[in-house]
Amino acid sequence: MDVHEVWRVQDAACRRGVRKVADLAWLTLLLATAAGAGCSRGPSPEAKATEEAKVFGALPGLKATPDQSLQDELTRVVTDGGTPELLASRQIPDESNVAAGLTALFDGVDRKRLAAIRAESDGLFPEGPFTLDPVQRERAMRFRQRYEDERMGARLALERPECRFPIAFEAGPADELAFLDVVWICSRLEAFRAAEALSSLDVDSAVESLGYMLRLAECLAAEPHPVTRLEAAFMRTEALLVLQAIVGNERFDRSHGLMIHEWLSNQLATWPDDALAWIGDRALGMVIYEAVRGDRLEDFLTEEEQEQLKEEMSLASFHDAVLRNVNSDELYYLLAMRKIIESCEHPYHTRVADFEDLRRDLHDRRNSSDFPLVAGRFLLVDVEKGHVIQARDRANCEGWLLALALACGEKAPDLGNNPLTGRPYRTERDGKTILVYDIGTGVEGDNPPWIVPDMSSAGSK
Repeated sequence: MDVHEVWRVQDAACRRGVRKVADLAWLTLLLATAAGAGCSRGPSPEAKATEEAKVFGALPGLKATPDQSLQDELTRVVTDGGTPELLASRQIPDESNVAAGLTALFDGVDRKRLAAIRAESDGLFPEGPFTLDPVQRERAMRFRQRYEDERMGARLALERPECRFPIAFEAGPADELAFLDVVWICSRLEAFRAAEALSSLDVDSAVESLGYMLRLAECLAAEPHPVTRLEAAFMRTEALLVLQAIVGNERFDRSHGLMIHEWLSNQLATWPDDALAWIGDRALGMVIYEAVRGDRLEDFLTEEEQEQLKEEMSLASFHDAVLRNVNSDELYYLLAMRKIIESCEHPYHTRVADFEDLRRDLHDRRNSSDFPLVAGRFLLVDVEKGHVIQARDRANCEGWLLALALACGEKAPDLGNNPLTGRPYRTERDGKTILVYDIGTGVEGDNPPWIVPDMSSAGSK
């Protein structure tokens, strides 16, 4: 299996992971709203559901509970600025906001159509290495030309100094995050422009497009929300696939390498704390507990979840059990999330033991009367997968930074160990090529090297 195939498998596995995080860790209780907005006048069903759910974001049930332990945890969350209302309160003037410029690009395009455009771009992006045959390149070029005004508009938006996407934290998982489709479309447009440029040996233009892809991922990653953070990791994976294609082009030179090295160095210097995503995740979980208190649990269960529960017990029995223990359930959740968030002060590989302890504790409680049904069956399930994706994302960027530094004859950055595994990166000069190993987990089929032509004095001999 070559490096590109490994990347494809890694990315597919990560996508399955984040979908599972989304579906089982907190989106498993997603509101059962209508499938699409269509072209009807007035607010869409999704928008209505979002507005209706916002009442839960004020946390009225939690604030009213006499449970002192819960009140103490709420105070800690407020101090962290981590309630849904506090997370949603951050505002940026539109003229300074990258996100405002991006979302305006498809103003007037309904949600269903926007999703279809993104899906079309999904089908045009190659599954393996970023190489397109003539037919694939023609299709990608036509897609890019169709939305050329939007691509150039996105570049202008990215010149703005700040970014804050419109996330309705108060609505919890009822918020669709429709802007994600826009950001993905913009990233794919730049990828397809890079493919065109590389086919004509215009490496300058391809590198320029890569820079915009990296910037889009950076904007998404900065949001305190688990889905945006993990989607940013996938977006950066695609950008790095484009990077591998760029460094393999015969016109790629040291000036290009130094430019990309600077971009990656700046992204790593301003890398968002892992904890931010899980502070947002905790806020979404708190909204779910308010829905439980509001006797709306059934509305928040997916069909799959309802069928699973019917096999084990009646929905009414499950609902009654959850409502009876909602305070202790939420306390368990908040304590577990506090520990998870605090663990983010250290690299992922040091958190593994904490997640093992959590799994063991939930397993030991499985048949007991104090088992936290919401936390144990939904909100804490597979949260670790998100931490793995975060760690892999950083390891990918660190590995590329190291490869480009050595290839350009620069001093190797002091990166420490791979945050995913805790092991050092390993470098090798193979003729006129720089290879950086130990990026992945190290298990079979998951240890691809990042490969860059050696443009240093050593490589030119």
